[in-house]
Amino acid sequence: MYKIFFILFFACFSFNLLAQTVFERALGGTGNDSGYGVSLLPDGNYLVLASTTNSGAGGQDISLTKTNANGEILWSKTYGGSSDEYPGMVIPTNDGGLVIVGTTYSFGSGDRDIYVIRTDAAGNLQWSKVYGGNYTERGFVIRQLLDGNFIVGGSEQSNGAGQYDVFIMKINANNGSIIWSRNIGGSLSDTLTDIVLLDGDELLVSGSTSSTIGSDYDFYVARLNASGNLIWHKQIRTDEQEHLFGIFPTTDGGYLCFGHIFLTTWDILAVKLNSAGNIVWANRYDAGGSDYVNDAIQTTDGNYVTSCFTTSAGNGGNDILLVKFAPDGNVIWAKTYGGAGDENDPFMPGSMVQQTADSGFLIGAQTNSFGSGGMDIYLIKTDDNGNTNNCYQTEFNYNAYNLDVMSVTSDLDFSAGTIASNANTVVANYNMTNQLICTIAPLPTAAFTAPITQTCVDNCLSFTDQSTNNPTGNGLLRGNTQHFICPKPKQHLLLAGRHLQCAANCK
Repeated sequence: MYKIFFILFFACFSFNLLAQTVFERALGGTGNDSGYGVSLLPDGNYLVLASTTNSGAGGQDISLTKTNANGEILWSKTYGGSSDEYPGMVIPTNDGGLVIVGTTYSFGSGDRDIYVIRTDAAGNLQWSKVYGGNYTERGFVIRQLLDGNFIVGGSEQSNGAGQYDVFIMKINANNGSIIWSRNIGGSLSDTLTDIVLLDGDELLVSGSTSSTIGSDYDFYVARLNASGNLIWHKQIRTDEQEHLFGIFPTTDGGYLCFGHIFLTTWDILAVKLNSAGNIVWANRYDAGGSDYVNDAIQTTDGNYVTSCFTTSAGNGGNDILLVKFAPDGNVIWAKTYGGAGDENDPFMPGSMVQQTADSGFLIGAQTNSFGSGGMDIYLIKTDDNGNTNNCYQTEFNYNAYNLDVMSVTSDLDFSAGTIASNANTVVANYNMTNQLICTIAPLPTAAFTAPITQTCVDNCLSFTDQSTNNPTGNGLLRGNTQHFICPKPKQHLLLAGRHLQCAANCK
């Protein structure tokens, strides 16, 4: 007598599907909320750094929001005083806390000062400091060194050689006291856009300078040792204006730079340097309109992604632009995000894009196409190809052109000097709204176990369902353990996206 049995294709082991969550969200209130950057936390959640007029101590305050991996708000806080504060960058610290750098009008010695805020993991204040002289200082970048202390980068007007100088200081992580500081600049304006940590806590400093005679703005790159002393510095020059917004060490010992250049419009510019800072190649990328690079990262597959805003393509006004480049400068893909209004990055240094654990990309920017009113934070999570389910996403192609670029030794000066003081920071909770613009739910991760791989139709079999992400199916395996009798021969049962098949050759 023949009996019927079925084969359990994933019994006795777990079958996992890699899920990539994607979404577009607008976060904010009825006033203005401008996204300045994002950061990834070790627990898989996200930090969103912004400015807001909707909550806080007065004027415009810094806001910090923690979300889960789906972009849902876990908490949000504001930091500031009676006047205006603007954020620069936030990073998690190696002891589980957070640190923010920005700019304050409320505290300090002059017009604007560098503002550093140290918090615990929940955003509660531990200490805050301001740094500056009688004029204008602004804070853009913060990094944590191997010894646990922080490197802070920004611009300085109170000391130095010219209108604005690059300013870098090392501060104590426990209380914010200054360990050393440096000004880098010439007779005109010199601005900082990023600091990259190299081996042994050496620093790779990038920015733009107008201090060289006969130039508008040129790329500026300096390599410093762990004490802030100069190893070498270079100026990357064309006959036009260039602004540098990202630089990365490459596997051959050189560096790859990303920024933008003005010809008849602003175009993306990529420059490859060797280990001594000399030019290997340079490319300009033109898509018809203006494209402004604001951040760049190296991806886990060895390529590069730039975050920009663009008038070249999209759904209207300015749109957010993400471009992926190969190490040789070739464009792999380009995607835009936005609605009928304007989407852009606040035009200053910051971590606008990060690569997430699932190889996708997280972008923090601002929008007036969506949200509760005014400008809102525009939080975008893509897959590894920059896709967000084509909700408000478009794609297009770039034309690439070789460019003649010179690398010259810069004559910028080094000096030191600023003052530090405490800041009476006011911390407040912020109940912002969170509008889901579009999303794709993550695929289920199927994980079933059973003691055998086949059974006859008149038997019961006990399954243990360990699936996650709310798997759907015919309901037979919902819960922890279910008993099940296989129905008819040759019938397929859909369970969490996988099939069980009954067969008719059981003896």
